[in-house]
Amino acid sequence: VFFMLSMVMFSFADTFTGLFFAEILGGLGISFHSGANEALLYDSLLVMKEERRYKKMQGNMFFAERVASVFANMSGGLMALWFLRFPVYMAVIPAVLWVIFSFTLREPSRHGPPVVREGYFRRIFSESFFGHPRLRWFILYTAFPSGLALAVFWMFQGYMEFVGVPILFFGFV
Repeated sequence: VFFMLSMVMFSFADTFTGLFFAEILGGLGISFHSGANEALLYDSLLVMKEERRYKKMQGNMFFAERVASVFANMSGGLMALWFLRFPVYMAVIPAVLWVIFSFTLREPSRHGPPVVREGYFRRIFSESFFGHPRLRWFILYTAFPSGLALAVFWMFQGYMEFVGVPILFFGFV
């Protein structure tokens, strides 16, 4: 839902503040989504006693996501020729469809009682950053290139425009 709201916000934002909050919503959406598909797939396969198929199914999901991403990138440049915001408007469609589709999913039955511990996230955070110095540096190390990649993503389009790459080729470069 957060990701869909971010796409809607991106499509109408015309100020830095609007883009900033759209990016925050998108980050929240991606964070909540991260690992959820994999967990749902594994738990579903576990209930069906087919967990040995997890790696293959996960690989197929990853492949389908990459193919869709390549198609979206290449078609975005073509759409932008018609109207610059058109690719952003079109990104709203799959985001809305994902939300609608998510309501058809059913979580598999649990294998035991739910584990609910008060302060669990705080304990994980504390142990990760203060109890294990090597893990803390690994987390920070992976956060830096991720943030850098996002910054490059946003700046690269301006650079391509500066050097004269036609909009048509933005998704191909």
